[in-house]
Amino acid sequence: MSRLQQNQAAKPRRKILLVSPYVPCRGVHGGGNLMFNLIRELSARHQITVLSFYEDEAESRYAEALVPFCSQIELVRRVQTFHLRDFLAVDPPAITYEFYSRRMQELIQQHLRSGAFDILQCEYLQTAHFARVSQTVPVVITNHEVSSLAYYSRFHDAGSLSLNKLTLLLRWMRMLNYEEKTLREASAVVVLTPAERQFLSRLLAGVPVYTHSMGVDCNHFSPGVSRHRERAVVFVGNFRHTPNELGVEWFLNRVWPKIIARCPHATFYAVGGNPSARLLARHKKDNVVMTGFVEDVRDFLARATVFVAPLFAGAGARTKVLEAWAMAKPVVGTTLAFEGLADEPTLRLTADDENTFTERVCALLENTNLAEQLGVAARQVVVQQFSWQSLAEFYEAVYTDILGSGGTSVPQKPSLALQTQLHENG
Repeated sequence: MSRLQQNQAAKPRRKILLVSPYVPCRGVHGGGNLMFNLIRELSARHQITVLSFYEDEAESRYAEALVPFCSQIELVRRVQTFHLRDFLAVDPPAITYEFYSRRMQELIQQHLRSGAFDILQCEYLQTAHFARVSQTVPVVITNHEVSSLAYYSRFHDAGSLSLNKLTLLLRWMRMLNYEEKTLREASAVVVLTPAERQFLSRLLAGVPVYTHSMGVDCNHFSPGVSRHRERAVVFVGNFRHTPNELGVEWFLNRVWPKIIARCPHATFYAVGGNPSARLLARHKKDNVVMTGFVEDVRDFLARATVFVAPLFAGAGARTKVLEAWAMAKPVVGTTLAFEGLADEPTLRLTADDENTFTERVCALLENTNLAEQLGVAARQVVVQQFSWQSLAEFYEAVYTDILGSGGTSVPQKPSLALQTQLHENG
């Protein structure tokens, strides 16, 4: 037995009950990508049961890809709940109305009573309130985005005192209160950037807070051999996420007119589902293409000369930046877009104002050899520093920290006795 095999054999096997607000999947949004790949990597050594909300039948079909990696998958349809205790709206309505599910709570309780689980893992703040269900099993909460930081950013940027600013202040205070009281139920909290860890470590004194950056599948996102002659600028992101919509609106209003004045043959592709009416109105105007949802974003990343990340709000990981780098594409983005990612200045083509953004994008459109060289260097860094295997090893270390070096022996994951169940929410 090799030393590596000995080290792997020494790691205790765990039974993990993972609760998610969305079906873990690849190619739709960053959080789904993280959860899918974490489950896949952990399943090599641990037994995973997934309980997930789903919004519609299309989303429920994503569970099929999870089957090889889970001993059981159960889905609960996400609908507005009528079992509210928060009549005064002290807690954020977007969470309480959509994710306070009696049916999901009952499922968690049933599994914890019968499954001898070692860990309850809650993904996103939207499921963190289920931590209180567990009385004996340690709870790990992955907070994919520290919402109170994002709410503070919106309040801070609102300008002078006004009714809107007061409204944003109240929303920030409500989210801050909710995040603190909910995350305190955890045995450990995982966030995706150092800034978020520093903030929560102060807010949650006594609760261990860990950080690990997002990963990327460098085999799935690889540059290939095709070369597109098109001068393409590409953004990828789900526009249901407000910072994506605001960033692209800023780019289209302030930067893109200057780019096409200098590079009139360039095309901007905004790739992602749920674009607003304002963004859809820009489709096929001034060389702008709003693609809507696409099954495989690699098709558009492959044609990009440069990827852009104009993000001015929000927190959490920057998945699409890593995917673009893995596809050997240079990225021009705001400082916030690179938070928690590689420090090499040659990779972080930072631009926080419209003139700098314009100059950096145009320099790459006009010098495609330079764009390719920067892209190749970016991929090398991603391959070395960001992998899903390292993320799984990180979570294993977190489990060991809160459970100790011992572990529960669990049976091998069955290959055929896999079960997927769907439930209506209640």
